[in-house]
Amino acid sequence: MWEPGENIDLKSATILNKKEGTLYYTNKRLAWVIKDSSKVTITIPFNQIKNQQVSTQESSRIKLRLTVNSSKGTDLIYTFEWIESSKEVAKNERDSFKNAIAVKISQVRQSALARSESSNSSNLLARKNEAATSVQQSSRKKVKLSRQDIKLRTMVLEQNPDLALLHKNLVLNGLVDEEEFWSSRENILADYRIQLSMKKGEGAEWVDLAPEMQDNGNYKYTITPEIAKSIFKQYPEIKNAYIENVPNKISEKEFWRRFLASQYFNRNRVKRSALAERDSIFDECMENEDKYLNSGGDVANKGFQLGPLLDLTRTEEDHPTTGNEKDITMQPGRDKESLSLIRRFNRHSELVLQSISKARNGKSDSIANAIIIEDLKKHDQNRGILLNLKDTKSYFNLPESTTESEELGEDELIQILESSKKSLHSISGKLSFDVDSAVFESTMQQLNASILKKTSKFDSNITLESLIGDADLAKKIQILYAESFELSRHFWILVKPPSNTFKTQKLKSVYDKIQVTKSKVDETLEANKSNDSVQTILKRISLGYDSIAQMYKSFSQLKHVI
Repeated sequence: MWEPGENIDLKSATILNKKEGTLYYTNKRLAWVIKDSSKVTITIPFNQIKNQQVSTQESSRIKLRLTVNSSKGTDLIYTFEWIESSKEVAKNERDSFKNAIAVKISQVRQSALARSESSNSSNLLARKNEAATSVQQSSRKKVKLSRQDIKLRTMVLEQNPDLALLHKNLVLNGLVDEEEFWSSRENILADYRIQLSMKKGEGAEWVDLAPEMQDNGNYKYTITPEIAKSIFKQYPEIKNAYIENVPNKISEKEFWRRFLASQYFNRNRVKRSALAERDSIFDECMENEDKYLNSGGDVANKGFQLGPLLDLTRTEEDHPTTGNEKDITMQPGRDKESLSLIRRFNRHSELVLQSISKARNGKSDSIANAIIIEDLKKHDQNRGILLNLKDTKSYFNLPESTTESEELGEDELIQILESSKKSLHSISGKLSFDVDSAVFESTMQQLNASILKKTSKFDSNITLESLIGDADLAKKIQILYAESFELSRHFWILVKPPSNTFKTQKLKSVYDKIQVTKSKVDETLEANKSNDSVQTILKRISLGYDSIAQMYKSFSQLKHVI
């Protein structure tokens, strides 16, 4: 059913055309398999997906609609409906598919765009250094993402709805490349990469299924995938029985129904234990568990070794006359009715501790970590000398400008222009113009903190929606602001020297896209002339566009002079 090298990342039970099945997301395609079938019913390649839509928040059904290109010329529409009983779980699963598909679509589109740009630009490059730079830039765009990178970006988009909306408006609409979008968010990806690398410990809570009372007086149990996973961890016998019987002998629904009605599940419930049904599957599980617990469990069967720092028997010959006397009052097995339950609690504790010990370092490392004191180690790091400014006011003030001015004559202006041309022609190699990103990020964080401190005195309850008076318009302005910021950032990065043919072409492309966003801003300004708040906010964006237009004009003239 699956191709060689194909890995399943996501799967969910869905309904398509009134038929139940399972939707799969793999590293190669989307696949839908009808229920009780061993063959893929529908295959959807990522490069054929045009767009995707999801149901609204208020909708009672969780749906995902895909528009797919067809070889017949007409688009195909696939509407998948989640059949998960919990709406929240279904929504989370649907959003995981949506974000994963969005990342894959943008990757496919950027790869196609990179191929077309590289083929068109190969005939226009004249100099070797520019050709090498162009090849380097093109290869950077065509970097093949690993499964881990796709999972990481999908995770970031899932947990940041505003960023997901910006990604949709810019990347999926072709305004910004996928790699360029994420290049400025490496710090966010690094934080989430650390979260993914951390192994989450096993839950120490005891699984306790609480039924819900229905209108007819019956009880209803809900077993989600998370609850089923917890049951398998707490009761390994149930996991083995599930693997042996589902779905070859009985269905999953029938398996859990019999589990909830069995003596295995109800043995610690006094009122219901006598009414529980006999079941061949779970009675055998109960017998195997009792044999295991009565034999002493892992301590007796596998042996239990204490660490050398915790094992007191290793030094008992040094102090034979010291220690506590044995407590003769503690006799195991006195209360036989609760003995079985106590052993199950002990076994649960063993499983939790085993999950921690598996992630530990080697024996020598654990001993070193216990005896080495970090504060006593030698540190060779040079902390440097802090700069202490006593008079910061005079340091940060701008120099006073003189009111006197002198106009230059036409001959002098021509002479300056000719001198500038000669200076530009004499330049060889690349201009040294680089800024340490760490210093830049640190400076921006300090500036943001200063601005936040100054603005904190204002009323924090004032929102953009309350200022404008229209929720939809406020959302639109927020999107325009985010798009303008992202495109402006790319523009100013490309303007930064040194320049080459690839950067010049890319700069023109970004500038054209800025004009598209600028037209949206102008339309919104024209449609809301009477709203002073809208005018004030959007005119600030227009000022930024004016600076970009002026810089692009100067850049074009400079390229023409050179």
